[in-house]
Amino acid sequence: MSDEYWVNVTVLAPEIQLSTNEIDFGWVWVNRNKNLSFNIRNRGGADLVITDIFTVGEWFYTYFQDEITIEPGSYERVSISFLPQEAGEFAGQIVIESNDFDQPQIAASLTGIGLERIGETARSVTVEGNYAYVGDSRNGLIIIDVSDPKNPDLRGNFNRPSGANGVDVQGDYAYVAY
Repeated sequence: MSDEYWVNVTVLAPEIQLSTNEIDFGWVWVNRNKNLSFNIRNRGGADLVITDIFTVGEWFYTYFQDEITIEPGSYERVSISFLPQEAGEFAGQIVIESNDFDQPQIAASLTGIGLERIGETARSVTVEGNYAYVGDSRNGLIIIDVSDPKNPDLRGNFNRPSGANGVDVQGDYAYVAY
């Protein structure tokens, strides 16, 4: 005769979750910094230990000094910066390493566009309603929301290798001279 025993075992493990898997910085002036943040959440039943956070790709930065311990059900906010040193579209990743057994390394994609500052290269400006349309010899057509003059907001850009020398707005159309 043999004795049978049944035992239920519950394994408590950390489980990492990011609040987003894509971080888009949008348009950022060259040599200007833009900071965004996201959350790292522990959905598991044991402490989540973040052992490293780093970026891959040009002009994306984060600061990580010491391990971070996140208790079950809690989260930690992480800041990341985009500081383009040249004009263009940039992509990268922020990578988080932890003691999560299923996902010891997890990443979120990063995107941002560096835009040359306008001013000395602006050739014409047309203001229509809440928008300023700038013809810029380096950046092409630049559309800026000026509804709050203290906080202008870049809304769009269209460029060609020759830039833009003039812009005129008629109704729903912007006419650009290259």
